[in-house]
Amino acid sequence: MSADADEMHAKSSYAQTLIKNSQKTIIVKPNGENQKNQSIAKTKSDVLKNFDPLTDINIGKVKNLKDGGVLLQCDSSSNFKQSAMNNLSDQYDIREVKTIGPRIRITGIPDYIKKEVIALYMRKQNESIFDEKSICTLLKYGPVKKNNTIFQAVFEVDLLTYKRALTLGHCLVGLNGCTIYDAIDVSRCFNCNSYGHSHKFCKNSSSCPRCGDRHNLKECQADVEAFKCVNCYNFNLKNNNHDVNINHAAWDHDKCHSYKMVIQKVKQDLFGLSI
Repeated sequence: MSADADEMHAKSSYAQTLIKNSQKTIIVKPNGENQKNQSIAKTKSDVLKNFDPLTDINIGKVKNLKDGGVLLQCDSSSNFKQSAMNNLSDQYDIREVKTIGPRIRITGIPDYIKKEVIALYMRKQNESIFDEKSICTLLKYGPVKKNNTIFQAVFEVDLLTYKRALTLGHCLVGLNGCTIYDAIDVSRCFNCNSYGHSHKFCKNSSSCPRCGDRHNLKECQADVEAFKCVNCYNFNLKNNNHDVNINHAAWDHDKCHSYKMVIQKVKQDLFGLSI
C-alpha cells in the first residue's frame, strides 16, 4: 500500500472512530409479564410506531437480545433514551449501555512521573503514536505489583492510536523505555470460569480454574501436568475439535484458546476489528 493510501486509510479509520464514539447504545427490553413471551418482532414494531429510524434516532446498528429485547446503536445527538422512556416505559425497560473504547497499558513508567502529567508525556514524547487528534484518557495509574518504583498506566484511546501503539509495542516516558500491552479484557466468572458474567449472578455448576474439577481453587492439589482449562475442554466437546490445548489454567491468557476467541469477539463487536 502506498503512503498516500495509508494516509487515506488512516483518516477514514479515524473518521469511523469518531462516528462510533459519538453514538449511544440503548437496550429496549419488555418488562413484567411481557418479558417471557414477547417476540422480538413485537418489540421492533413498537419502537417503529414511536420513532422514525431515519430522522428521529438515526439507527446505525440493531442486535436481537434474549427475552424479546433489542439493542439499538443510535446518534447521540438525538434524545432517544428520554423519548423512549416517555413513550414506551409502561411496557419496556429502557437503559443506556456504556460502551468502551480501545485500551492500552503502558508498563515501565518511572515513579517521578506524576499522574497529572502522564498523558502529556505520552503525547509529547511519542508523536509516532499520538497526534493532535488522538484520544488519550487516563483510566488507571499506579505501581506494578512487585516494584513500587515502577509504574503502569491504562489509557482509553481512539482506534487509530490503538493500532499504532500495538504495532510499535513500545514508547518513551521520561527517560524510560516502556512496553505497550493490549488492555482490552473480559471478566471471568469465579464460580464456573466462563466469560462475560459475574459469579454473583452465576447459575452454573462450580469448577476449578486450575484442573476443571468441581471443587474450589483452595482445595486443588493438581500439578502442572494435570492442569485442565474447563473452557477449552468444553470448546473441544462442542466443536468435535481435539486440537485445542487444554493443559493450562483458565486464567492463563497466553495459552487459552477460549479467552483469545472471546477477546476477538469483543473487538469485532466493539470496534469492527478482526485482529
